[in-house]
Amino acid sequence: MRRYIIIASVVALLMLSGIVAYLMLKRSSDGVASSLPKDITMVARVDFQSLAVHYGLSGDHASSIMHKLLWYSDDDIDGIDYLSNSYAFASQGYFGAVVPLKDSKRFKQFVEQARSCRFEQQRGLSWAVVDFNVLLAVSDDRAMMMGPAVGSELDELRNTIAACLKQSEEESGMHSELFGMLAARNEPITLATTYDALPAQLQPERLGQYVNFSSLYATAGLTAMKDRASLSIEFSSTDDKMNRMLDKFDEALQPINGNLLQTAPSNPALHVEMGLNGEHFLNALRSIPHMRTKLLFANALLDLDMIIKSIDGDVAFSISDKWVVQTEMHSMKFLDNVSGWNDDITRTAGIRFDISADKSHGSVLYKDDRFYYGVRGNRLVCSPNEQLSHADAHNDVKYDFNTDLSQYSLFATVEAYNSFIDEYLPKAERVNIAAKDIRHWSIDLIVRDGATLLDIF
Repeated sequence: MRRYIIIASVVALLMLSGIVAYLMLKRSSDGVASSLPKDITMVARVDFQSLAVHYGLSGDHASSIMHKLLWYSDDDIDGIDYLSNSYAFASQGYFGAVVPLKDSKRFKQFVEQARSCRFEQQRGLSWAVVDFNVLLAVSDDRAMMMGPAVGSELDELRNTIAACLKQSEEESGMHSELFGMLAARNEPITLATTYDALPAQLQPERLGQYVNFSSLYATAGLTAMKDRASLSIEFSSTDDKMNRMLDKFDEALQPINGNLLQTAPSNPALHVEMGLNGEHFLNALRSIPHMRTKLLFANALLDLDMIIKSIDGDVAFSISDKWVVQTEMHSMKFLDNVSGWNDDITRTAGIRFDISADKSHGSVLYKDDRFYYGVRGNRLVCSPNEQLSHADAHNDVKYDFNTDLSQYSLFATVEAYNSFIDEYLPKAERVNIAAKDIRHWSIDLIVRDGATLLDIF
């Protein structure tokens, strides 16, 4: 009898575990994701509950995170289910979003009041045009919007949205490669996109003749904490030619040694430093046809190939009142040829090279602009300010970075209050950018002492 009781208890426990697991999976399933169009070129997921927890709040504060970040209002957005994921996407040249609802009636009332619009009933859904060119549809458990569109485009979007809201998971973008990339990330805000989702102005036309940029994918994850927001970005490609090009540039990068942080000008608004092997970098440039042509033209004026090959170590660019470029070199032999660069071609181009007798400094005159350069050990310094090209500055760059720079190949820091960032984010301290290699990047937005991340919005 006791044996039967034990068996019955085990069976009951297994059944209970199964029920709990099912309910958990059902709750954590991306229900509204089934409304994503099949042909998405970009998709983003927002988990407001996780965002609040990472920020140091309880999951119950998810709504306050949303209205602070997105609506610039102290009013809660009524009717949204903040404990489930929301999505944004791009499809067919439009941008859109799908949001889970816990009370569709309250949500519609909020939208009507906040956006001065009215809903109408059609096809079993509630429809409204928001901000003149965004079409919004509301069902019992979700809201979906797409735009911008006007005139007959709105009618076409109405058909698209209605179909998306009624489709199954198998018919949706959930089974796309892009959504699989999104699902592999676990940050509170995640994004996966193709190159084709970028505006045409951002697509390098000439380089696109050499490699297939349509094969390029990017995924990103954003985590918000009280003193900073951290964005991690990863690039990948399905094209062998693209991957070979990326690999060549990876070979040119090497770990930052940080030597040039100490010789940068005081309090630069921008400081960029990267580790570079010049010979590998030149090979990477030569692998791109139109860059190879540009190098041929440049070498008619000066021995640029020899200069690039001589780079070995960190290369830094800083802006304070004037810009300064510093480069660690394994050889300065190219300076032996500077005086010989003054020929008919350079004179026709309006260029004049000068160098001192001991080759420790010189200048380049280009039309009415003069740039100065100086040698400091294995360091070549160039600037439009002659004093900066001679100075041995010892001013550590403030970058508030919480990891060892030697694990990165590129690092940049921008002081917010000395740049355009201050106009938009007045309580931000700085922005740091770092790359481990050509495919893995991170961006940190750091707030000023005494402020929190939410204060800057």
